[in-house]
Amino acid sequence: MNKKNVLLAFLFLFLFASSVFAGGGIQLPQTGQTKCHNSSGVEIPCAGTGQDGELQKGVAWNDTRFQRTFCDTNGPCADQSSDCDGDASTDVLTDFLTGLMSMPGDFDPSTWSQAVDGANNSTHCGYDDWFLPNVRQAATLSNEGVSDTATWLNSDGFSLTYMGGPYQTSSTYANDTDMAWFNIISPFPKSHNIFPHFRMRVSNPGTIQVPKTGQTTSYHQGDDGALQLGAPCPDPRFTDNGDSTVRDNCTSLIWLRDLNCIRTNYPNFDNEGVPGDGNMAWNRMLSFAKALNEEEFPL
Repeated sequence: MNKKNVLLAFLFLFLFASSVFAGGGIQLPQTGQTKCHNSSGVEIPCAGTGQDGELQKGVAWNDTRFQRTFCDTNGPCADQSSDCDGDASTDVLTDFLTGLMSMPGDFDPSTWSQAVDGANNSTHCGYDDWFLPNVRQAATLSNEGVSDTATWLNSDGFSLTYMGGPYQTSSTYANDTDMAWFNIISPFPKSHNIFPHFRMRVSNPGTIQVPKTGQTTSYHQGDDGALQLGAPCPDPRFTDNGDSTVRDNCTSLIWLRDLNCIRTNYPNFDNEGVPGDGNMAWNRMLSFAKALNEEEFPL
């Protein structure tokens, strides 16, 4: 969606969820974005914009994000100074940020169940615990600071063939269980055989923990609902702070309790489109977040 398009205010109140308690909770990583832009897409200085590129909230990425392990079909090479079989496609890449290991290449388009089975039945590099990543695991390979994540991954050791295309995940779309999620956070029909996939396994503890998706129902052996991989969130998930804000006990982020507070409390701030309906453009939302931070509005 173009930044000029009007957005529902309640969908973007994560702009205001910037206060983080020290300690506790799952730490979220930075997005990779370091630049800022105006509503026309022109790069501008970041200072004072309140954009992701200025704030860069989250855990910083490791200086070395991915490490290649040389393998043959039986397992890691005994001598890691060189590739014992001379075949880069049999190697693996470990992400120090998440502790997830990935095969360097992607796999031909298939139906969703075939993708799940193909990953689960793989013995790449001698490991037999590969899986089709869930939607949150797949999203960790995104870099919002580049125009093409696939090109960035390939420059860091991957060898993706289906450049820029959406990749399947093992997470089912709960509103229509005949569909599953892409890594780009949109659902697709499971029966389609036009989308590629990549494969992961849990290797080592990473700098951050990737949280579970919340899916507990399994729709195919070895899918997200069956494996339920990731760090659990506490129960209760949210705590009312009693000051018009809510704390997410999973991430320690603070949210406004009223998810459409612009419409209910500050309709005069919304002077675009239909005034007072709570819908505002991206740059106007940034202005509202800045006003809250400067305490121009009471909560």
